[in-house]
Parts: sequence; structure tokens; C-alpha cells
Amino acid sequence: MRAPTELRRPGNRQLGVVLVALLVSAGASLSYLLYDSPLAPLLVAGLVAAAAILLAWLRRPVLALYAAVLVTLLPSGLIPPSSTPRSIVR
Repeated sequence: MRAPTELRRPGNRQLGVVLVALLVSAGASLSYLLYDSPLAPLLVAGLVAAAAILLAWLRRPVLALYAAVLVTLLPSGLIPPSSTPRSIVR
């Protein structure tokens, strides 16, 4: 016989994720009031992504260095675009 399933209260991290999701969705829906465009929710998503990246860079500055090197070297052609491996090409 199995023991009855025990329900636990949600942890702080889970409540934080739910709160952030609610705030982002409210911000996306209210963005139409400030900027009348179908792309307005993308602005909110971009701001949220920028804030997350900024926090990651503040916690681990080496990630900012890697991003700067990638953004600098990729367009100049020093890092080649991915190509088909020679073992596949005949």
C-alpha cells in the first residue's frame, strides 16, 4: 500500500519565477499603451533579455569579454562560419 501523496508549499525560487513571468506578461500587454505597434511586446522581451544578460555579465565578467570578442571577430571573418565537415563532402 502506498503512502498518500504529500503536497508541499512552493519554494522561494518557484514563487520568484512565477512573479517574474506575471510581471513580464503584464509589461508585454501594457506595452501597447506606450507604443502602438504589433512589435511592442518584443520590446519588453528585449528589455528583459538585456537585463538578464547584464546581470550575468555582472556576476561573471569573463562572459562579457567572450561576447565582445565574438561580436568583434565574427563579422571581420577571423572566425569562419560553420561549414560542412570534409568527411561528409566527397
